[in-house]
Amino acid sequence: MNAKEIISFALVVALFSSSSCKKEKPIVPPQRTFLATIGDGSTVQRFVYDSENRLTKYEWSRATDGISVDVTSFDANGRILELLQSGSFTTDYFKTTFNYNSSGKLVQEANARSNSRTGVFTTHNIIDFNYPSPTKTFKVIKDPNTNTIIGSSETTIDANGNKTSEAYYTGSTLTRTVRYVGYDSKIGILSELPTSFSITELGDNYDRRGKPNSKNNFLRREVWEASTGLTTITNYAYEYNSDNYVTKVIATKTIPGSSTTTTTYNLAYIKK
Repeated sequence: MNAKEIISFALVVALFSSSSCKKEKPIVPPQRTFLATIGDGSTVQRFVYDSENRLTKYEWSRATDGISVDVTSFDANGRILELLQSGSFTTDYFKTTFNYNSSGKLVQEANARSNSRTGVFTTHNIIDFNYPSPTKTFKVIKDPNTNTIIGSSETTIDANGNKTSEAYYTGSTLTRTVRYVGYDSKIGILSELPTSFSITELGDNYDRRGKPNSKNNFLRREVWEASTGLTTITNYAYEYNSDNYVTKVIATKTIPGSSTTTTTYNLAYIKK
């Protein structure tokens, strides 16, 4: 080996040794954004997540009362298997269990009640979910003892994954319809929450569990009630942060022949 070859070999060894001594920086996954609170001045909804970023607790509270919902069991895929609800409305506890099909879609839930957290729970209704098409979800509530249909609802979504309408029935009687008119192009407030959670959606107290959460945010909601024959219309205006998440909602509700009220919702998020 001549002098030039020796020098070249030494440089290669030195460069290799230098590069091998450098520690590779660990790859840090980007932080995700999670809904933390929704408040309207009189009520607050709070969302709690575990170290695996799973929603594990939901709380709704106001000055005089509130409820708390804890996730007590997940399956191997992170889907919610069981919820336990308690609150100041009643001294009883409510347990909900879920079953999914092979595609991961919710197909049944069972709701039970007990007078203590560790007591015997008695099932008071069974809810079946059907998906006749990619745009429709049927929800049927049954008496567990007689299999009689207590109530049902139908939700329709569009090709973008946004709700367009809902219809509610008591027995076979239509009691309420809801139309969603127009959407923004930002991230839906509830779009990243599991459908197993039933929460109040901007003043909407109807049971949301098992129904699709819209990908974007609706601009107008029209609710017709069979009991009055009237349609209540609510228009929504949104403010967003730089990540396209909603930070404020101004909801203006008009009840025909009655009044117009405005409610402001403020939303906060966490990153982890």
